[in-house]
Amino acid sequence: MTLAMRALPLALALALLAALAAAGARAHQAAAPRPARPLTAAVRSGVTGPTDVDEHRYVLAAHVERLQAVEAASQAAAAAAAQAAEAAQAAAQAAEAARAAQAAQAAQAAQAAQAAQAHVPAPPPPPPPPPQPQSITDIIRAAFAPLGPGAVTWALRVAACESGYNPNAVNPSSGASGLFQFLRSTWVLTPYAGSSPFDPVANARAAAWLYVHGGPGNWQCS
Repeated sequence: MTLAMRALPLALALALLAALAAAGARAHQAAAPRPARPLTAAVRSGVTGPTDVDEHRYVLAAHVERLQAVEAASQAAAAAAAQAAEAAQAAAQAAEAARAAQAAQAAQAAQAAQAAQAHVPAPPPPPPPPPQPQSITDIIRAAFAPLGPGAVTWALRVAACESGYNPNAVNPSSGASGLFQFLRSTWVLTPYAGSSPFDPVANARAAAWLYVHGGPGNWQCS
């Protein structure tokens, strides 16, 4: 066997060892983890490996969830705004109805008051105030003034003597009553018999009437 023939098996063995080493390096490189790449890069590169597909699905699902959350929030805000608008419109309608009812009541009250004024007669004017009470001496002066000053002086003196200017005076023995102490039998003959002898005005006027028609002799006092 020549030297060249003996060297051939050794070269084949060395070539086989080199091929095995290269295959192991490629296997190790394929098994090593690769860094994650963005979705856009994965799509552009056209890589469809298992890791890139899972990453793409995760990113897409997260994006869909965000879109759904935004849409749900928008729908809730729109529903709340619609409810608020309906409530405001209902409140405005209620206020307008209340104002209309109040205006109608006021109009009815005004019409009723106008009708009442048109059909009910005006109340009569109040009566004149009663005359101020006069003193007893003023009553005597007024009754005897038409008869002259002398008659007035006489009447004042007689009334003071007969009753002490007391219109309620009564003589217990004779029953004579009033300012000028009229007996009942004499009182009924005067034009003032329908009045009470204890009325000072009627008693003074009856005395003036009797003074004219019977003279001062009808009284004991003079």
